[in-house]
Amino acid sequence: MGGFFMQKIRRNKFMATLLTLVMALSLLSVTAFAEEKTVTTAEELKNAIADGNTITLGGSITANIEIPTGATVVLNLNGYTLTGETGVQDVVSNKGVLTVEGPGKIVAPKGGAIVNYPGATAVLNGGEYNAEKWYTIKNMGDMEIYEGVSISAETGSSSLIANGWYGDNATDRGTTYGANAANLTIHGGSFSGGMNTVKNDDYGVLEIKDGSFENTKGPTILNWNETTISGGNFSVPSGHVLAYGYLDDVADKGQFTIKGGVFTSGNGGEDSLFGVGESNKEGGKVLIDGGQFSGKLYTQADYKAQIVVSQGTFASKVDTSLIDASKTAASLTSGENTTYYIGNAESIAQTLADAAKEGDSITVQQGNASFAGIVAGVEVKNEGEGQVVVDDVSVEKGQSTTTTGSAGTEPEPEPESKPESDRDEEEEFGKVEWDGFRFQQHG
Repeated sequence: MGGFFMQKIRRNKFMATLLTLVMALSLLSVTAFAEEKTVTTAEELKNAIADGNTITLGGSITANIEIPTGATVVLNLNGYTLTGETGVQDVVSNKGVLTVEGPGKIVAPKGGAIVNYPGATAVLNGGEYNAEKWYTIKNMGDMEIYEGVSISAETGSSSLIANGWYGDNATDRGTTYGANAANLTIHGGSFSGGMNTVKNDDYGVLEIKDGSFENTKGPTILNWNETTISGGNFSVPSGHVLAYGYLDDVADKGQFTIKGGVFTSGNGGEDSLFGVGESNKEGGKVLIDGGQFSGKLYTQADYKAQIVVSQGTFASKVDTSLIDASKTAASLTSGENTTYYIGNAESIAQTLADAAKEGDSITVQQGNASFAGIVAGVEVKNEGEGQVVVDDVSVEKGQSTTTTGSAGTEPEPEPESKPESDRDEEEEFGKVEWDGFRFQQHG
């Protein structure tokens, strides 16, 4: 009896503990669901933000909101529009952690669509952003922008996106100048308009991996501090597609690195590739280490920054004063079109050998090049000081040669005659090898 009674007590305690656990989990589940809120009014939106929720718009709302320090908010636009109040500054002021998802829009009648403050983090995963009178996006914290985002502007008096500080207390929203590095990474998206499409300003660190960048008023990218571009499409109808500036080695370093992307300056690539920012000083460096460029590059004497081209494809000839002395520069002329290539000797030689066809001409402007396997009827010229070899024949400076297409080709040996029985066995093996079973074994 005693044993049974004790066992029953233990069971009752276990059931009570289990019931308590179930109730706790139930309450936790209710709390979790309560954190996902759908809002239809400005008041509901602001209350939900104060609690740090995942918020979904249930309709279009007119409001200006602030994400406070320490809050984490996911804002799902859900196909609706968040519009700032007329005469009131920025629509979204983020001082916490904010993720915006689309589709939907954020429209700013006066200030910015989003201002990301020092120490804050913003991730734009979707949505359309537009400002009528100021920067559409101003970042002074950490921000990432992804494919599916569209950012535009109605004004040419401000840049579309400003990353970093301008040194003006009102423009920088009363923040401490240079409080930290302003980090902006663009993974993709569509960007159009503004005085500059993206201005990488004081203490700005900009990285562009992909995206479409267009402008009608000025360059797509103006870099004052540190910018790296590895992909994307950049174009303007007139003027230069890119611009740079340098003021000092602290806030405006003028470090511009291009590793990839397609760049088209104005007038179909007839205008210059680079412009110079106002108040620019002598200094900074532009390194071109990849990409496709339609636009003019002049001589080093024309630029205040040091420009070094170590790799890339160009629609216009690049002056040797800009080219890395260790690299090969060569061109391929086909009909009325000439394309210029800069890079490692081996890769340039292989690229041109693969692309050339009868009647084309190759001109080596700088460096070494060893060509083999070019089709017949291609003229190869050496205009530089390097060693140029075509099918084991040296081409001296100022000389040229025309390929015969015969190098490295030897007649196929006649197949060895075999007894009829051996040929039968080979034919039979060939049939077996290509049936489903044997082919899979060899594959």
